[in-house]
Amino acid sequence: MGRDKMKPAELTKLRKALAESDFAKLPRINMRSQPIPDGLTTAVVHQGHEVVTDGSRPVPALDRIIAALPLP
Repeated sequence: MGRDKMKPAELTKLRKALAESDFAKLPRINMRSQPIPDGLTTAVVHQGHEVVTDGSRPVPALDRIIAALPLP
């Protein structure tokens, strides 16, 4: 798999979402206590702070960051 660079507008959107999120204060774990069969887990790391979610608990700031990422 090759590496693609983000377009300037995409990078601006991601930077804005990160800046508005106060990322370092987001809860590190945002998951159900029981695993979700066939569920996806997403981890985002920014400036040494990692936030993990399975999407079951709404975290609007994190959702905006994930939406700004150029996922395949």
